[in-house]
Amino acid sequence: MAYWFVLYTFPGFFRQPLNTALFFLFFTILSFVFFFLFNGMAYCKYICPIGSVNTAFSRTSPMWLSTYQGECKTCKRPDCASACPYKLNPSKFDERNSMFGCTMCMECAHACDAVKLEFKRWGYSLYEKIKEPKMIEVMVYLFLTAVITITMRFHHGLSRSGLGEYMPWVVGGKYIQQAFNLPKWVDTSGLLAMLLSLILVFGIVYLTFGKIAKVLQTNLSNVLLSLGYAFAPLMIVGGLSHVLELFFIEYYHHIVNGFSQAFGLGVSVGPLAKRGEPWLLIFRVFPFIAGLWSLHILWNRVKMLHTPRKGYVFALASALPVFYLLLALHHHH
Repeated sequence: MAYWFVLYTFPGFFRQPLNTALFFLFFTILSFVFFFLFNGMAYCKYICPIGSVNTAFSRTSPMWLSTYQGECKTCKRPDCASACPYKLNPSKFDERNSMFGCTMCMECAHACDAVKLEFKRWGYSLYEKIKEPKMIEVMVYLFLTAVITITMRFHHGLSRSGLGEYMPWVVGGKYIQQAFNLPKWVDTSGLLAMLLSLILVFGIVYLTFGKIAKVLQTNLSNVLLSLGYAFAPLMIVGGLSHVLELFFIEYYHHIVNGFSQAFGLGVSVGPLAKRGEPWLLIFRVFPFIAGLWSLHILWNRVKMLHTPRKGYVFALASALPVFYLLLALHHHH
């Protein structure tokens, strides 16, 4: 939350080399402190911005780590589990339909030949019952869908359209900017776009899943843990649209020139593409893939529920992916 708050409210902050260096220095020092204080790679699992979303990302991957169960039956003290720096047991991944906490460091594979890495269909685990679902995974999907994908649609999509000046976050941002006489480097419109995205995403889910909970005669938490996994593609796949487009426009030449400067290579390159080039529109297909894939997973997860009102439950639960698709359609138009 702190990272995205800074990114949208003070967009120029991370463009300064010193600020970026201090940001990474802070997390580097923090990682050393946690390494000496706690076991089980606590920093990587709970504090690191990348590590904390790693498991969420892996849900859509076709790569799956497990073991040959025939060889594991006679194993009383698994070498794979003993070798894992995260204190995980790969022989249990299939049974739990979860690799929660696994970073694919492959230490287990070095320790035991019974460990196997296989390719399954994309998002394999999302179509099966998850034995020990984690609320943190579902919250990551919802939070990042709001602060990355939908905020980008609002702030960098709708704000630049013909109706941009009438968008509530733009109107509100200008009012706050003038009322408090804030400097230009403070982007209040970006902050309001992010807050509105969070309110919309969590509001839609709270209202629709609350009604589903009443239909199923259970609590909201149980509904989120059973159906919330269907939202994984919204953030992970949908976000590729923005990331890939920016790679060709900005990231590529910054990365290459940065390495060249750091290591004295004497190489200088320009952007691979300019904003507005027609062929970049190909990346706009990812939000549609994400939304439709989310609905497909959702229907399969609804079918696991013991209720005769599966159609009604699916219609309610699909509110967020449908909103997401309509937003993508408007952005594409």
